[in-house]
Amino acid sequence: HTNSIRGIFCLDNENSFMSASKDKTVKLWSLRSEGDGSKISQCQFTYTGHRKSVHSLAFLESLRLAVSCDSGVHLWDPFVCAQVTQIDSARYAPISIVRTLPGPSSLVLAGTADSTIKVIDSRIADYVLEWKLSTTPSGSVRCLTVSPNGNWIAVGLSAGQIILLDGKTGLIHASWKASEGELLQMQAPNDNELITSSLDNSISIWNVHSGTLITNLK
Repeated sequence: HTNSIRGIFCLDNENSFMSASKDKTVKLWSLRSEGDGSKISQCQFTYTGHRKSVHSLAFLESLRLAVSCDSGVHLWDPFVCAQVTQIDSARYAPISIVRTLPGPSSLVLAGTADSTIKVIDSRIADYVLEWKLSTTPSGSVRCLTVSPNGNWIAVGLSAGQIILLDGKTGLIHASWKASEGELLQMQAPNDNELITSSLDNSISIWNVHSGTLITNLK
């Protein structure tokens, strides 16, 4: 890349990954071993459809499509190296992060700068639902993750708040203040726990069903 890298996503085939950059490209790389490790590998494909910095990546299992975001959402096939569709955000708040629901779902979740989750049906390439996370401005969606079984969705806001949504209805199950600093990343290692990192240099592990802190690592 010719500018900073904003995201990396490992594909589930276990031999390739994608990287997103401020240079407006997404590159597909091979993880296959080559020689003694001294060779400089070249990317397998560069997706150049973005007009702005690319800041989020995901992969839609059901249709085997890459999902990338530059304030709009792009769906493309990393295996035949072709764009499938582009959903422009000109009529909406800019998209800050994209995630997908586990297969066989065709839905893409898009977090916005105005505390909203927009749901995209990739089969019709359009927004089909909107879930408002707060009645008052409470910051942009900074991080987003889906439980392995798809039953819940955790959203991290820039104000340090975590909101837990029902994965099927979008109804809010719980919310709690996770950090005084901005939340940076979020992962669901299993269906019961949530891992978050924040700007205060800490990593926290939460029980999502009770909203209680299991441990905090400074």
